[in-house]
Amino acid sequence: MEDREYKKAWLHRYINSQQIERNLVLQLEELRSEAERITPLLSLVPGGAGGDGDQLQRAVERIEDTRQELTKTIEQGLIARLEIADAINQEHDGQRHEILTRRYLQGQKWEDIAAEMHITTSYLFQLHAGALDDLSVSLPATT
Repeated sequence: MEDREYKKAWLHRYINSQQIERNLVLQLEELRSEAERITPLLSLVPGGAGGDGDQLQRAVERIEDTRQELTKTIEQGLIARLEIADAINQEHDGQRHEILTRRYLQGQKWEDIAAEMHITTSYLFQLHAGALDDLSVSLPATT
């Protein structure tokens, strides 16, 4: 059972990276909006700077840090997606392959998968368990 949990966590890496990516995009939008509000304030102050002339510079640095983090997350997500797709493609049973693809690459909910595949949820879970058992993933070394 411990192997199944590890495999599920390994398979969830792509979906998790997409969630992190969405959060970083929102954060980047907020930071850009904040920086746009700072710029007019600085130009209104005589001399071009308010009480803290470094405020815009810090905003730009936060934007750049977030942009770099987003780029890294996207790259890691793409690598994870390729690794997960390769592992899923080792599954030769069509239903089990479809379940793994829908769940771990498309992020579908269990109920939606069962409905779209015209199978019961309990049968879906049986197929999923078998697919996980047969999935070839390098497990971490135990001490």
